[in-house]
Amino acid sequence: MGYYIFSYGINTVEIQKVFGSKDQAILNQVQSDKTFKHYESEINGSSISLSSALVEIIEGRPVSIKNDDVFGYAFLCICASLGKELPFHQDIKLGNDTNLINKILSDDFGIKDFDTERTLFRNSHTFPISKTLDPGTGVIKQEELTAIKDKLSSVQISDEKIQELARIPDDREFGYENLQGLILNINYCVAHNLDLISFCH
Repeated sequence: MGYYIFSYGINTVEIQKVFGSKDQAILNQVQSDKTFKHYESEINGSSISLSSALVEIIEGRPVSIKNDDVFGYAFLCICASLGKELPFHQDIKLGNDTNLINKILSDDFGIKDFDTERTLFRNSHTFPISKTLDPGTGVIKQEELTAIKDKLSSVQISDEKIQELARIPDDREFGYENLQGLILNINYCVAHNLDLISFCH
């Protein structure tokens, strides 16, 4: 089935304040969010529930190494609830899609030193939770997002171009669509003074 990448726009300072905040309103907000409900139904077989992991983060209790993955998903739910849903929210498949984006940038736009996976995940987060969690997590701060925006400024992809590629029997349509969406999300975060956090699972 593979691994898929998806992202949110976040105010890093606001997310950091959640840890140890003991804020019941935040707990209620995250637990009522559709993302939390989705993962709550998916996660089983662990010695701690997603809800308990979320409570421990908000209460500021030490995170158990044994259950890192559950805390990772609780953290994801915090970002989904308190962050901003980005304009392009289609998942990008790690490997197939990321490699195709890299190839399009190199072959069609002459940008040969851009690695999508590395760009999204080379910077680990600075939140008070383990950096070896599943799902994989990467954060791009404003300064770097602006540099990436400038680097990709020559890449102009119209909806008409994607529709034209849809008539050709290969995967370039999806690569162009994902690249267009990635640029759209980066530009949105820069315009709204947000950091970009990406997850992969």
